[in-house]
Amino acid sequence: MKEEPVMAISEEEVKRIANLAKFQVEDEEVLHFTNEFGNILNMINELQAVDTTNVNPMFWAVDFKNVMREDKVVETQTRDELFINAKTTSDGFIEVPSIIDTDGGEA
Repeated sequence: MKEEPVMAISEEEVKRIANLAKFQVEDEEVLHFTNEFGNILNMINELQAVDTTNVNPMFWAVDFKNVMREDKVVETQTRDELFINAKTTSDGFIEVPSIIDTDGGEA
């Protein structure tokens, strides 16, 4: 198998990418990452060269059939039925104890 030439990416670009990613890179690692990024870019170029003209897009690697029920209106519970266990209600809402200190005290 013929070796593909490594796509050029500069050490300055590697340092810039590392900085953007908030990733500390030692000087001796820069050359390693320069080669790795070049290899990744070569793989991307290989993928872009593949003819996908007659290939349908797919969302799953396996055939997938929706197993969910049909979306249709069904009889539901009334508000009174839903609120039956609520301790207190007011104007169609469930009242709950306040959890936010509004008197200006410390949190």
